[in-house]
Amino acid sequence: MTGSRARKLALAGILLAATAGLALAQVSPDAASSSVEIEITDATEYHVFAPGQAFEIAITPRLVEGEEPADLAYQWVDYRGSALTPPAPLTAGTRHTIPSPPTTDVGYYGLKLLPDDGSVTVNPESGSRPEIGFAVLPTIDDRRVDYDSRFGMVHYSYR
Repeated sequence: MTGSRARKLALAGILLAATAGLALAQVSPDAASSSVEIEITDATEYHVFAPGQAFEIAITPRLVEGEEPADLAYQWVDYRGSALTPPAPLTAGTRHTIPSPPTTDVGYYGLKLLPDDGSVTVNPESGSRPEIGFAVLPTIDDRRVDYDSRFGMVHYSYR
């Protein structure tokens, strides 16, 4: 058997094993026992906030299917997925006001919905991810025009 043929067979074996693993995962006995849709309300259109200012969001979990999960909770995480706050409980059918993470420096903040072990399907109707992203973006001051600069802007209004 040539090296190229052996590599192709090995790759085919890996793909077959991965496909079998996916098939087993789909019929796992640990399948989700309930589904919850999360409604998010905040003061901005795109979940974007100014740095250094605390903010609040409101979420309302709605049970879609199954029994209400006893361990439904949320947790703020950073862009690496590291926890910024401990998990806090949520109750389906109740509007919860959630304060911003402890720091509101420029960056990404995720509101992670728990449990994330597959026992609860989150947002099956909307298709949203179980981690809702929020951004704290820098404020940009008005720019001064530097007529001697080697760089330029297209379609800039020089009033």
